[in-house]
Amino acid sequence: MDCCENNSICKKIGELGMPFFDSKRFYFMILGTFLTVLTFIFFCVGLAGSSNEDEDSVIACNWAYLEYSVNGEDYTACYGTRMSVTADEDGKATGGNNKYKDCDTDICSECEEGGNNAIAFLCLAWLLTFPLLIVTALRVTTSRETNSAKGAGVIISALMLLFIIISMGAFGECFDEIADADDDVEYGPAFNCLGVSILTTLIILVLHLLTPVSKEKSSNDGAESNQA
Repeated sequence: MDCCENNSICKKIGELGMPFFDSKRFYFMILGTFLTVLTFIFFCVGLAGSSNEDEDSVIACNWAYLEYSVNGEDYTACYGTRMSVTADEDGKATGGNNKYKDCDTDICSECEEGGNNAIAFLCLAWLLTFPLLIVTALRVTTSRETNSAKGAGVIISALMLLFIIISMGAFGECFDEIADADDDVEYGPAFNCLGVSILTTLIILVLHLLTPVSKEKSSNDGAESNQA
């Protein structure tokens, strides 16, 4: 770890940033920690809409939905990443459960492939929230932060951002197929939560990028290295 902390690349990464962010480090890193937890919750909404058994979860946390009427009765077709569920006007499942893998329509085919890719990359992003939470919390105070923590914060948040975008793009293929059949389809709460998570993750990335490792911390590490 000392080798990593004291090489020129790690030091350059640690020095990158603005004095203002360094002076307000506590508040910015607390904000980053809060946004990481918030992003985790957004991911959980997306994961809830990926069930292939729980109809209520797909209805409440759908990735896309389509409202329509039959004989004066209002219904909503709720699309998850693994199945679609039809709900009545009270939000209760009507038994119209349609697992993509069990049907051979174009919508099922596109949604099965796109949904599987979407959930795979969402799971990767979800897993990254744990190390990101740790490194962000470590940077709240100068006594526990390191050049490695800053580098990890930047890399992890950048990867999370990439995985979210890929996940949304993958489901977009399913959405486009549904829209070809009925252009009244709308994005649901799960997809919208991922859209917001792009913003929160981008803010976390900027906070890590613009908050340098404290000069006081760097000086102390350098002195300890010289003594050794």
